[in-house]
Amino acid sequence: MKILFINKYDIHGGAGIAAFKLAQNLSRYYKTQNSFIVGIKKSNDGNIFQSRDNKFQIEVERGLNFLLSTFGLQYFFFPFSTKRILGILDRIKPDIINLHNLHGGYFKTSLLKTICEKYKVVWSLHDMWALTGSAAYTFGDESWKEMRTFKAESGIYPYLGINTNKFLMKHKKMIYDSSEFTIVTASEWMYQNVKNSPLLNSKPTINIPYGIDLNLYSNEGRAKCREKFGIPVNEKVLIFGAEKLDDHRKGISELIKILEIMSEDLKSSVHLIVLGNGDDLNLNLPSNFIVRKVGYVSDEILYSEYLKSADIFLFPSKDDNLPVMPINSIACGTPVIAFDVGGCSDIIEDNFNGYLIAPFNLLSFAKKTISLINDDGKLKSFSINASSLAKEKFSEKRMAEQYYNLFKNVLNENVSENKIKSGTRQ
Repeated sequence: MKILFINKYDIHGGAGIAAFKLAQNLSRYYKTQNSFIVGIKKSNDGNIFQSRDNKFQIEVERGLNFLLSTFGLQYFFFPFSTKRILGILDRIKPDIINLHNLHGGYFKTSLLKTICEKYKVVWSLHDMWALTGSAAYTFGDESWKEMRTFKAESGIYPYLGINTNKFLMKHKKMIYDSSEFTIVTASEWMYQNVKNSPLLNSKPTINIPYGIDLNLYSNEGRAKCREKFGIPVNEKVLIFGAEKLDDHRKGISELIKILEIMSEDLKSSVHLIVLGNGDDLNLNLPSNFIVRKVGYVSDEILYSEYLKSADIFLFPSKDDNLPVMPINSIACGTPVIAFDVGGCSDIIEDNFNGYLIAPFNLLSFAKKTISLINDDGKLKSFSINASSLAKEKFSEKRMAEQYYNLFKNVLNENVSENKIKSGTRQ
């Protein structure tokens, strides 16, 4: 099977890494022939093609994207990328195209219709952009269910100047209605969003959770990781991470407030490991937190060791699809405390492998964290449950199998939502 993946990045960003690992596992288990088209190439892989030939074309399209988006015409014109994407497709002639993040300033929205006219297409959704006018997330606002914009939408990534979101939704609906494709969601939350979307609810949709390397992300060697980082085994360790620490969606401001509340009731000092870009970010936390900022960790072995060294992963995200950091964390046997937003409930079963906190109750978040820190028995049982749940739901082999079966059904024009089991537990 010859598969071509399209995404903004290849080995960068959540969607890019997810697509790249999916391709690796499809090749590993099913010997598929994989290639990529990306807006920005970060690797040296010869099977990955950038949608622009050179830096000049990148800068021209970046300028065009900013100008058109300022006037409300998000993703209407990419002269170099459009021509090159179609040329690469014509040369490779894939059996199936797996779309990922189309937003990001390289893919003209109407190009979807052109591609669907000639190829079999599966679109994996990593956020809400396909359902809204322009926003990747809506932070609980449900105006999109009635094809209406909401007040803050034009201020949410991706950038939009003039608020033309109602027009953009109609534009997307026109394109979707004349295009045939299948949707994959990673979380039950996103699956339900698609089913409630007037833009996409007619499309066949399958829920396939992200898969991770359960040999790398396991609960083995936790004590050795503590020893490596010089953390006493009898002291408590919290961990927080985000690709960019200043990404307000990931809840760094909420985290600081939660820790300030906690500091009043801590019986002893607690270690806090902070992962992510943002060395210049001043957390300014109370003195009973021993903070270790380690920056962005690209080495997966080292990253897994940091997760294993912690007692609890704090994840105060304001909105998320199926965040991979908490998945990695539970696989390492580290329970997660998170707000009950997006697909977090697919990862965390409340009072089983962590806690789900009502959005955005900072006091409750702090109290639950304190109670778990002080309960070694519950910490141990949550840790065992976390690892067990990860093995049950988030195997990369299982993800590859479900995608491969879906691709076969799409090629055979035999797509049914009942033919491939959802990744969610019933």
